[in-house]
Amino acid sequence: MFNKDETLAFIYDEYVNVQVPEIIKNPYVIARTTGSTSSKLDRSVSYIVHLEKHEFLNNTLTFLNSSTFRIYRQSQNCRYLVIINEKDVKLQDIFKTFWNMKIYKVVVLTRHSNKNKTYLKIHTSSPFHKDNYCGAYTNVIYSQDCNYNASINFSNIYNLNGCNITHFKHSLITNCVINYIDNLLKGFAEKVNGKYTIKLMKNRTEVANTIIQTFMGIGVTLINVKLFKLYDFSNTILTNKFVIIVKGGNTMSPIKSLFVIFKVEVWAMIILAIGITSLALWFILSLDNKRFNIAHLGEIWLNVYLATIWGYFAPLLKNSKARCVCICYLIYQLHIQTGFTSNLVTVLTTPQYEVGITNLEQIVESNLSIIANTYMEIAYFKDEGEPNSIYQKIRKQMQFMDYLSNQETAKLLNYGNYTKFLIDLEAQDFKFELGADLHINVIDTNSVTSNLQTVFALPVGHFLTENLNLYVRKLGESGILQKNINAMYDEFKVKPKFKKLVSLNLKHLSSAFVFLLFGMTIASVAFAIEIFHNKIK
Repeated sequence: MFNKDETLAFIYDEYVNVQVPEIIKNPYVIARTTGSTSSKLDRSVSYIVHLEKHEFLNNTLTFLNSSTFRIYRQSQNCRYLVIINEKDVKLQDIFKTFWNMKIYKVVVLTRHSNKNKTYLKIHTSSPFHKDNYCGAYTNVIYSQDCNYNASINFSNIYNLNGCNITHFKHSLITNCVINYIDNLLKGFAEKVNGKYTIKLMKNRTEVANTIIQTFMGIGVTLINVKLFKLYDFSNTILTNKFVIIVKGGNTMSPIKSLFVIFKVEVWAMIILAIGITSLALWFILSLDNKRFNIAHLGEIWLNVYLATIWGYFAPLLKNSKARCVCICYLIYQLHIQTGFTSNLVTVLTTPQYEVGITNLEQIVESNLSIIANTYMEIAYFKDEGEPNSIYQKIRKQMQFMDYLSNQETAKLLNYGNYTKFLIDLEAQDFKFELGADLHINVIDTNSVTSNLQTVFALPVGHFLTENLNLYVRKLGESGILQKNINAMYDEFKVKPKFKKLVSLNLKHLSSAFVFLLFGMTIASVAFAIEIFHNKIK
């Protein structure tokens, strides 16, 4: 039952004689409960506890737990061989004592003599046997004679037979990330035949303390060196970047929104296409007429402009080469007109917004308060950073508080002087749920913080750590973890339906009247100049 490379710690009560095997290959240490220990073990260890009577077990374990032989990180997963020099032993009490300490790899060896003959029996039991009801009872104990053929194997893959695997939380608020984690734990519970349950705690501190003390507790945390002494961490279950969400710019006026139908580059290409086509037609027709008339260029430009709007050329072009140019231009116009109409409908019926704050420098200049979950302070903002750096300025604007729902966050962003620091998945979930009511900008913070690394946290030395790591590692290597994360992002690609659509009104048409007034003004001035010029002649 012992490995070749581990240290054996022999612990004797005050009555039993010290007995060490004559041939032993493992390194070993010896202690008696009446003495003390000074050697600190820094490698894998198994314990051999030798008692005169089973009543001395509690005192012996108390001594062991306070000795330097106990390796805290491995104490729950170590192997224990308890040798008792009596026949009638209360085995149920012995196993219950170890199970209450969350120690499950225990073998009891009873030893007694009768007529110069020594009788040895080996006893084992598991709290996860279906008839032991998760350690509440010790109804099933396996016993066998101790001889050369006896073998003891401790399986690292457990069948929990319906025992609870409890996920401790400090809030019942749900979002895509929390649902993702819940689904992982549900899958793990199914793998080990356990029952997945959720228990609500008052705060994160109570969650942390309960995980350490509980029988089958699991929590979720960020990788942190300071927490390594308190928990066993699983493999990483989620890697995601941090972002800051901030309320977007104000709603554009109807007239201004018309200018976002196409980007500036597209408008420039349209004007350039009109100019090049006009010049080409003018050049072809001028060569055909053997006369270059600048005034004719203005007429052709107007004709091309009208064709861009209506898709129709005036019947002035009889030249076959010119008609070829016109046909090519009409194909181009068809695509432009289709895109323009489609974008125009979208612009006129959905809210359009100003750019607003788009980078960290603007957030610093705005002096907006940045809210974040309390655990972010220890994990990412404990250090002061370099003077006058973006990190230090962002850190000064931080306000840490308990977890907020999307609705609570929306109220702070909409009516208060706040932004929020969170991971990208949570930001996309927020946009998906409330994007129709509140326009936000998402700002990358990779220059300030590293990516989030999320893991499961179990009590130190927990017997399920290896199982959980194997489960998470298989999901990661098979690509299932990344597939689930991509599936969440795919759900967020569906644009939210705006509840308040923009109704068409005269403000949308006012720009047309402005252009008409501008054209009439120019025409009137040109007409007046022409009359004045004619009178002078």
